[in-house]
Amino acid sequence: MGRTHSSEYPKGTRAKRGSIQINFTWHGERIWLVLPLKDHYANFAKASKIRAELIQKAQFGILTAKDIEQVTGRPFKNAEEEDDTVIPSSQPTFAYYAQQYLYDLNDHTIGTKEKYLSILERIWMPLFAEMPIDTISSQMLRNAVNNREWSSAKVRNDALIPLRGTFLLAFDDEVIDKNPCDRLKNQKNKESIPDPFTTGERDLLLQWLKSQYLTERPVIYLYFKVAFWTGCRPSELIALTWQDVDMHNKQILINKGRVKGVDQAATKTKKERFVDLNEEAFDAFVQLRQLSYLKYDHVFICAETHEKYTTEQSLYKNFKQAMKATGVRYRPAYNARHTYATVCLMNGLNPVYVAAQLGHSLVMLMKRYARWINSDKNKEEIAKLSKTNAHPFQDGKLRIS
Repeated sequence: MGRTHSSEYPKGTRAKRGSIQINFTWHGERIWLVLPLKDHYANFAKASKIRAELIQKAQFGILTAKDIEQVTGRPFKNAEEEDDTVIPSSQPTFAYYAQQYLYDLNDHTIGTKEKYLSILERIWMPLFAEMPIDTISSQMLRNAVNNREWSSAKVRNDALIPLRGTFLLAFDDEVIDKNPCDRLKNQKNKESIPDPFTTGERDLLLQWLKSQYLTERPVIYLYFKVAFWTGCRPSELIALTWQDVDMHNKQILINKGRVKGVDQAATKTKKERFVDLNEEAFDAFVQLRQLSYLKYDHVFICAETHEKYTTEQSLYKNFKQAMKATGVRYRPAYNARHTYATVCLMNGLNPVYVAAQLGHSLVMLMKRYARWINSDKNKEEIAKLSKTNAHPFQDGKLRIS
């Protein structure tokens, strides 16, 4: 869209050297700021909104230089209206757009936001923070990526997500003409193979947990019994409320989670699902119901604090003790989910049903767990080939039947 005419500028805004400048009064002094926005028609509405927010903060006495630096993307320096020499001409920095990218992650979970914040602070900010974003080339990014040792292709690919998002935002704002990240390609990621507990290990661990905790802290034992027999994610279990439990139909509704103490209004995949309770899982809920009948909203309550679990870490400590005491090879407690998935498939359950129970797509389930589909069933399928009649070319002669 073309540039607007001066008569169409919103109050307190104007075009300046291809960008947009706003002005307002702060501490009795007229402030002139150059925003990192091209002087196109659509951007003047953004500029007017930014100006209104700054004016409101100034009126309440809470406006700071940091607020100004966040909207301009450069160190604060007031520019007199007629003194063009002091109006900053550099584009906003990488740090400015990295912050704007983080602000825009409204539809992401708190865990994802913290992950991307950590990536930006550890990897990209030390290299590019104070550089004007339009001076960072694709060659510079390629060198930065190639010169770093990555522990895996997945870690490398994950690190590129917020980097790409930062430059895409600057590209959308027309601050840069080309996105230098376009030439950065993901590496092929080698999927980690699930490492489930065997059924013998599962039973051994549950038996030890039962002997240690059933009398005084039964929730610990019952939590892991439910984990092994439903395959639910830990974040889903600690967020589970009695409102989600249908004892009559022997089902639980999984529609939320809790990550690092923060309640999430949706599951990891953003889809709710019903999980059927087999006899073992249902028995665990019967015992849990007797412990907390009409007393607590949440199913799993910490014995020491009588509060809901904010994270799974304290439960994991008990699980580590169980592995150490029983001699079971160490694996994360999360692998109880893998155990449920593989046991279901090895016992011949329909993969479509198993995928629905886990909250996976069928493609994802087959990609991760296909090797555990019942080997006896596979042998039956291959055996069918030997049950056919004589080969049509046997004895060198064709046959009709």
